[in-house]
Amino acid sequence: MSDKPNGDWDENKKFVLQTLQGIQLQIRDADASSQEQHKTVVKKLASLETRMDERFVSQTEFTPVRRVVYGLVGLILSGTVVALLALVINGGPS
Repeated sequence: MSDKPNGDWDENKKFVLQTLQGIQLQIRDADASSQEQHKTVVKKLASLETRMDERFVSQTEFTPVRRVVYGLVGLILSGTVVALLALVINGGPS
């Protein structure tokens, strides 16, 4: 493939066709590479989703646990506040 056409119509046509064929090959290679990368990303996302399902709990599974824990923490904090208020109102430990 020559760098520049000389000016002859047939040579110019040949040069343009060779250039277009080279571009077409580059696009085909890029498209194949892009498809491979897409397949790789899809596989990795599926793997990630599977691992997340195995490691983490869903919101519906976590809600009852959260209610119990928040209830116990609220009960402990309420008891602490009541004990402190009893100390203040009674004037300290007797």
